[in-house]
Amino acid sequence: MKLLSLIPLLLIIFLIFVAYRVYTTQHGTQQAEFLAGKLPAEMPDGLYKGSSEFGANNPWKGKKFDRAAQTGINEVTISGRTAEKFPFKTYTGVGIVDTQLQVIKIDYDIPQNPWFVKIVLDEIVQTAPGHFLGKVNLRVAGLVLPVGYFGLGK
Repeated sequence: MKLLSLIPLLLIIFLIFVAYRVYTTQHGTQQAEFLAGKLPAEMPDGLYKGSSEFGANNPWKGKKFDRAAQTGINEVTISGRTAEKFPFKTYTGVGIVDTQLQVIKIDYDIPQNPWFVKIVLDEIVQTAPGHFLGKVNLRVAGLVLPVGYFGLGK
């Protein structure tokens, strides 16, 4: 079988996977927790350790926020060393999918990031003092695809 003839099948498999991720993100237990979250009185500031469904082997370690500048950057581990990658801007607004909710937006659509990072719009809500639950949204071809969650804590 030629590789070219596999492309439609691989595309269909990928689209099914994305549809599954969107469905489970919007209908899982974390969705209820996200909807119960609140916009904090103050924007986060400083380093927040991250947690995700990908576990301890995930190179992403957290996010560092600069409240005054309304910016931030991700902390990752690359070859055993901590590095800062993928800067973002922060602001508050209505959820892109959950329009009944006020959220903090973590927007990667800035010139320093590659195209595949610029499509990400994270949204976070406070679930407890110093703790946030985040939702990962992808903006693709005019669609918004919520594909997962992450945690942040002091």
